[in-house]
Amino acid sequence: MKTPAISLAFAMFFACIAQAEVRKWTDVTGGYSVEAELLHVKDGKVQLRRADGRVISVALDKLSVADQEYVRQKSRQPSSDQAKTPQRAPATAKPVWTMDLGKMGIPDAPARGSVGGQEFTVQEAKMENGILELREGKDFFPDKSLKIFMFLEEGATAEGRKFRISPKQEFGGPQVHVHMQYKPAGDQGFGETEMFMDQFAMILEFGKKQAGKIPGRIYVALPDKQKSFVAGTFEVVLDDETSEPGTSDIAGRITLKGPAPQGWITVDCVGKNTEGKLEAPGAGIKLDGSCSFGNCLTWKPRSSLVRWDEKSNTGLHKHINRPPGHYLVFARASHDVPAGSEGVSESVFDGFFDAKWVQIKVAGESVATDLSVEPDAVGTLEVAAPGGGNEPAVVCIPLDAQGQLPLPEAVYYLQGTCSAKLENGKAVVRVLREGKYRVAIGPWQPDTLLPAAAADVEVKRGQTARVELTPTKR
Repeated sequence: MKTPAISLAFAMFFACIAQAEVRKWTDVTGGYSVEAELLHVKDGKVQLRRADGRVISVALDKLSVADQEYVRQKSRQPSSDQAKTPQRAPATAKPVWTMDLGKMGIPDAPARGSVGGQEFTVQEAKMENGILELREGKDFFPDKSLKIFMFLEEGATAEGRKFRISPKQEFGGPQVHVHMQYKPAGDQGFGETEMFMDQFAMILEFGKKQAGKIPGRIYVALPDKQKSFVAGTFEVVLDDETSEPGTSDIAGRITLKGPAPQGWITVDCVGKNTEGKLEAPGAGIKLDGSCSFGNCLTWKPRSSLVRWDEKSNTGLHKHINRPPGHYLVFARASHDVPAGSEGVSESVFDGFFDAKWVQIKVAGESVATDLSVEPDAVGTLEVAAPGGGNEPAVVCIPLDAQGQLPLPEAVYYLQGTCSAKLENGKAVVRVLREGKYRVAIGPWQPDTLLPAAAADVEVKRGQTARVELTPTKR
């Protein structure tokens, strides 16, 4: 295993941790945990003190992603003589670009500055999954914006957080990224985006939530040619998405077993909303590092997010605000192929890497559902539908442990999501995790949403299963 850069940086730095707290620590596999407080970090080793007083040492890269981020957060907190509150500048003071944290006097005035050489006034502050967005412009795509990726540990909030990022930050660069977006003169498109992972200076502070809002203060200076900067105050208006009454969360880990597959991995959660209608939020990632975070907000306040960490080759998925009921949570394989003369790509469904039927029995509980991506534990399904007529595709959906479908109408709902193209009366589904599936084809009955033909089939590792569907004529 290669030693992550973060461990090499820790080898050159000794971090004393003030105000230690007892918390649960978990290893990268999720199979071992211990209640302990963090003492310090040295030479890539994390020293923990258990409740019985015993001190243990663990390699940083052997801890879970959330624990590694917790250590980074704690380790970069300034000591008492360094943690001086930035001076508040008068509301009339004009902020300027500076990389000196000591000169960053945050004005008691709405945040403003310059972005890409253009004046910038923060008109709205939004926050989703640890990403703060400061926006100018009321359209869906803002005229100008700063997105600050804080990489908070799983389940954490920004309340009470304080960040001090120096251009010469330790540990191989700050664990905060900034994306700047603006439209040059005459640009009618989406504008320009610049990304900064280091070499910038920032003071960012959040207060406590009050009346559905979190107050914030910021002074950030970026190393772009135009010397962009923003300074002042803002308020994040919360949607309270994570605490809708009468709902629960489904969350778990994603583990890679074997070689990383090509293409996209999408984690979906099919189930009913509070009105009894089916919804299927899902978010996709690529294990090649080009897209390691996804978030679906189509069905707000219900949403799904997925995150992948290359260092540990593990991921996290979470589906929030789901009412009691049955849900199919699955990791779907797909790849992009060009389509049409214009070369527009489309996503083609390959199959299921993993799938779990879960049930939320009581509102307020959190249901743990782990998934694994194991490309070698798959088979292939060939479907023959000689009487399929004009039907474009067949639908394939996993059964539960008893060989049943807790949500029978999900077969109809997942057309186009978990379906394989039907050509010349045949369809092939590759990358199917070994298990039992229901395969169906339309036309669909308008009153019951049942298919014209369906059959159950078992797929085994490394083998090809075959099934024939004969739709009933109407």
